[in-house]
This record gives sequence, structure tokens and C-alpha cells, in this order.
Amino acid sequence: MDFDSSFLPCLALFKKSTAVHTLKGLNAVVHSSNSNLSEVKKLWLKWHYKLGHIGFQHILTLALGGFLD
Repeated sequence: MDFDSSFLPCLALFKKSTAVHTLKGLNAVVHSSNSNLSEVKKLWLKWHYKLGHIGFQHILTLALGGFLD
């Protein structure tokens, strides 16, 4: 495992030269032009991605508690 100048371990999340393609693919799923998902489901999926793929029950709990915009 590599280390950066802060001496913290660095972990590669994508194979070399695949990050942009992968991230664009994920963005296409939640894009407004995608008619396969309702706007509510797209919003839930965005929070699912942003919060590190936590379960949807947790997202619901956070939303009902007023913690999500």
C-alpha cells in the first residue's frame, strides 16, 4: 500500500484510467433525463451514494429526522 506526504495510507478506488468513465456512468443513473427512476428514487439514490452506500432504511430515518435537505 502506498503512502502520501501525510504518511496516511492511500487506497486506489478505481483501476487506472477508469475513474472518469465509472463516475459518469453513476451520474447517468441519477440524471434528470433518466425516466426509469422517479425523482424521489433518484434523490434517495444520490443520498445513498453520498453517505457511502448506507441502507435505505437509514436514509429514511435521517430524512424523517430532518437531517437531509
